[in-house]
Amino acid sequence: MISIVIPVFNNGAAMVRECHAALGAALATLSEPAEIIFVDDGSRDDTLDALKAIQRADPRVRVLEFAANFGQHAAFSAGFDAVRGDVVVTMDVDL
Repeated sequence: MISIVIPVFNNGAAMVRECHAALGAALATLSEPAEIIFVDDGSRDDTLDALKAIQRADPRVRVLEFAANFGQHAAFSAGFDAVRGDVVVTMDVDL
């Protein structure tokens, strides 16, 4: 399994939906299963609501939620702790 870890912070609903759509298209070309872990680093805009909607619609998506902004390093660490895959890919939400 491939695990993709993506930290997000106040990126907005449009950006996370665009990222998810692009990843979904790319993952559809692979024969290996994958998971996408978005780590919301305390967003105060509509980012988290969009991520939760994406998670409900796509079983490959998991959302980790921080109560406050702890920074990208902490977000990656939490994502790494949560991965199930043998291969871990990191990326930014803006692709």
